Amino acid sequence: MDELGHAIAAFEQRDVPVRQAIAHLIDPLDRARLISLRFEGGERAADEARSLLEGVGFRSAVLQESFVASVLEAAGAHERALAARLAALAECPKYDSWLSALVLSRTARTLLELGRGAEALPFAERALRFQPLDPRALVILSRVRAAVGDAAGAASVRAWLFDHGAGPALLPDAPTNADRTATAYVPTLHDLEPISDADVARYLVLFRRDAGLTRTLTSGRRHLATQLRFGDVCGARATSTYYAGGTPRPSDALLWLGLDEGTCTDYLATDGLVEEVAKLPLPKGSAKLVHKHPGKRQEALEELAKKGKAPRALLLDLIWSVAHEAGQALPDDPILLAAAEEERALGEIGFPIFAGTPGDDELRHGSIGESEGYLDDAGGLISYPTRQEPETDPYVPFLERAANGRSKCKVCKQAIAQGAVRLVTRAKAFPVETKYVHAECGSHKRWAKMLAAAQARSRF
Repeated sequence: MDELGHAIAAFEQRDVPVRQAIAHLIDPLDRARLISLRFEGGERAADEARSLLEGVGFRSAVLQESFVASVLEAAGAHERALAARLAALAECPKYDSWLSALVLSRTARTLLELGRGAEALPFAERALRFQPLDPRALVILSRVRAAVGDAAGAASVRAWLFDHGAGPALLPDAPTNADRTATAYVPTLHDLEPISDADVARYLVLFRRDAGLTRTLTSGRRHLATQLRFGDVCGARATSTYYAGGTPRPSDALLWLGLDEGTCTDYLATDGLVEEVAKLPLPKGSAKLVHKHPGKRQEALEELAKKGKAPRALLLDLIWSVAHEAGQALPDDPILLAAAEEERALGEIGFPIFAGTPGDDELRHGSIGESEGYLDDAGGLISYPTRQEPETDPYVPFLERAANGRSKCKVCKQAIAQGAVRLVTRAKAFPVETKYVHAECGSHKRWAKMLAAAQARSRF
């Protein structure tokens, strides 16, 4: 078995405990030195970072990626970057859909840099089975397809990205003629990486304790992906209503790791997945189980529990009070028992949820129940050093065809018909507010500049 086969085998077979998956957030570590080395760059900086991590016994996929592999890649040391990424993959928790997709897609990118496109393709494709419609993974897939001679496949992926508002940080150039004439990539949410009960249990414990992603859109996408991998369409629909149109929330931990998505990419990644989830057919009689208000979902669960039909998928409900109610109805479910065991192994890290009685903060109505941070030995919150960097991924307006006839034009105040081309913008002061304008109304006063910017990057 070659180096790639060994890494994939380790990735598939290793059971990474949650304690290891969150070690970078809570254990003693010279975080300031690590970020200095990342900004310093070069192979020497990567070697020092590796020595620093090995010196304290860290086996962390995310630290290996952020402070070793990424630094080596930026220095052009692609052979060494590949070795570091394969080492990260071997320690990567399969239950973390976001991190698994990140390491797999970046491994594909490194193989591509080494001229190994055919070997890169399965890594690029598999990344999207963990985190569907991840825009950075899609860019890598398009590059890999082009490298192996699949020009049409590459253009179809780029077409989807342009149609959904990919900014210059993802696609620096305007659409090519091939992009303009391509049939856009058709994502599928039915062929995702399966997830075992044991890994669902680990994920649930990770999700409530991952202070690095607390309340970020990245956390929402990861949760959606996990629900879809578990086959929980109802739960994914309910979760998507919570994150639809949400505003990116900065995370000091992600900034420290150099893994912050950026504004435009964050919107694209979330909105694209939410859009596809909305197309999935729902089981008959599931209206209350997908209701946007958690109280309604909880009522539906209580009714089903009385009949002995509580759906175990609700253990993954985004809102903790609903998930807790599901746990009360299914006390002997293997997922619940495994999650409790995982929590006991964590000891006092985070409030016990599955192995004890959740606190008021977890049970209050509408709470996601995520940990906001961790205390160090001095009793203060652990800080993740960051550096001010210029915005490289600002939100950009784009053109799209209206999926339905419910939106109204901000200029003429008329409904925008299904299939009509419209300009999509977000307000700077309140970016959760999305505005739509008929393409033909876009030349009106304040919209003209945004329309011109959108037209320069549009396939229409």
